[in-house]
Amino acid sequence: ASARTTPIPFGERSVIPPACSTSAKPTSDYLYGQYNDFAQDGDEATSLGFGIVQDLEPIGSHLWFLVRNYELDRAGNDDFDDIFIVSTGALFNF
Repeated sequence: ASARTTPIPFGERSVIPPACSTSAKPTSDYLYGQYNDFAQDGDEATSLGFGIVQDLEPIGSHLWFLVRNYELDRAGNDDFDDIFIVSTGALFNF
């Protein structure tokens, strides 16, 4: 049996600098990761996501939006569906 490797994400990540994060300009981020031999030999997993945060400094809160997709391909098993997530939220600081 071959030795499993520890999953290590690779890809690109971009962040708009905090200096650009004002009430007029939102902060955004995107993630991409690929994993081989994730839980067992032959697994191929991928995660892809995008998020954006709007800082509402005058009222001490943030609004956010997130989209994410997870995919797993396992040799000999095609029963896995992708997981697709869309979420929004608000954070109010007191």
